[in-house]
Amino acid sequence: GRPPPHEAPPAAGGDAGSIGAEAEGDGDSPSRAVEDRATVASRWRLMVLSTVSFGVVCAVIPTVGLMSTMKQRLVAFYFVGAALGFSFGAVYQRFQECTWSLIPPHAEIANAMGFCGMCKLAGVGIGNFLVGIILDRSSGTVGGHGHGTKYSLSGYWAMCAFCTVAVLSAAALCQTIPRIILTNRKETHVA
Repeated sequence: GRPPPHEAPPAAGGDAGSIGAEAEGDGDSPSRAVEDRATVASRWRLMVLSTVSFGVVCAVIPTVGLMSTMKQRLVAFYFVGAALGFSFGAVYQRFQECTWSLIPPHAEIANAMGFCGMCKLAGVGIGNFLVGIILDRSSGTVGGHGHGTKYSLSGYWAMCAFCTVAVLSAAALCQTIPRIILTNRKETHVA
């Protein structure tokens, strides 16, 4: 199940402030409905499966360089590129959906989602920096006098191995989240 409409992210052109105002409630009752255990578990299970599929695609990327002809590499590149886009889109959508189950009932939603967005961008920046270092260490010049830069296939293998390990580690961490959410929810209802 998806979150109720008042929990959904803003539509294109909407602003985060309007979500915070809608979700605050009157102070006497929780501002958002509590989802059942099966919904939370299912949502996070799909998140983990999507993340693992993205990790597998990351591991497959450098195999494109093993094809013997340029035409084979191009065809393989299109298939791997489509799989990468599909799996990344699935992870991104699932991540957005799962984020809502992490926000406490009376939290300031605009601030929480802004912090979440900042953390995603920081992660992308750090990841790009690290793989840039990996590729830089495997670069050479084309034509002898700096006419261009060429990266070795081993550099791409190293970059994709790093990405695969990072993504599969994230999947392992995501697998623990539903257990924590449901345990905390049970303790909250008992207290």
